[in-house]
Formats: sequence, structure tokens, C-alpha cells
Amino acid sequence: MIMQLYKDILSGIKRPIRSRKHEISVSIEYFNYLSINYFKQLNLSKNFKFSVNIRDKVYVVFLLRCYYNLWIEIDENYIEIFINFPNTFIIVNKVNKFNHPHSPEEFDVGTKMYYSGNSYNTCNWMVGVPLWKNKTTDLSPSCQINHTHVKPYFK
Repeated sequence: MIMQLYKDILSGIKRPIRSRKHEISVSIEYFNYLSINYFKQLNLSKNFKFSVNIRDKVYVVFLLRCYYNLWIEIDENYIEIFINFPNTFIIVNKVNKFNHPHSPEEFDVGTKMYYSGNSYNTCNWMVGVPLWKNKTTDLSPSCQINHTHVKPYFK
């Protein structure tokens, strides 16, 4: 989806981006403003780190996580876009029924999890990523693991 973001930065969007689930809307004009102020220096060959104004932060995070499904890390003052979406993640905080009521089982720290497509749009990308413990399955099950509980695993 990084290519779609890059294309939209260059040519603009044709209609507003809206989400009833998140109660957020980004108009064509506001997207152009965000593109000029934050995304113009995007380089497709390396990760991109930039600072963002506090009032624009929720819109930038919404666009990058929910609309473009990119992996981003958020620091207090910076946002870093990972050009290649990681397929493998490591659990850094224990996942159980108390902090993830929708999880079918408990996952310990250090467990490798694999990205699983979000077929039925049940994952809230603002909060987490659809992951599963098996790399290949016929039915491709997944559960949402929150961003605070996983980190990308790069070999």
C-alpha cells in the first residue's frame, strides 16, 4: 500500500476519505495539505521518519494505519513509516484474555506471529494488526494484536 500512498501524494485523491467506525473524515483539500507538509519527502527506498503537529497527528495516523495499512511507529514527536510491511512480528507483552478479550488463546513474550489478511475487515488498524501464530493455514484465521504488544521482526 506504500505505492498507493505515493501515487496519491503525487496526483491527489479524487474523493474524501471517511470512516464511520473511527468517526473521522479527511477532505481532498486537507489531504493535499497533509501531503505537502508531511509526505512530500517520502522516499520509497528507505523508512521515512518525520515530525507531526499535534493537531494533525490523529489524521496522519488514521491515513497511514487504517487507509493505507502501513506499519508505523509513533514516538512522542515523530512518526516513522516502514516502507516494507513486516510479515513477522514478535510478542513483546504477554497477550491474554484480560488485555485482548478477542484472542482465542494466550501468547507468551517472544512468540512469533505472522501477518494474516483481514478478510472480513474486523481489525481496527488504529489499535492493532491482524496476526496469527501459523504462517500458512487453509482458512487464514487471525486475531487483532494491539500495536503496544508487538514489534516487527526483521531477520
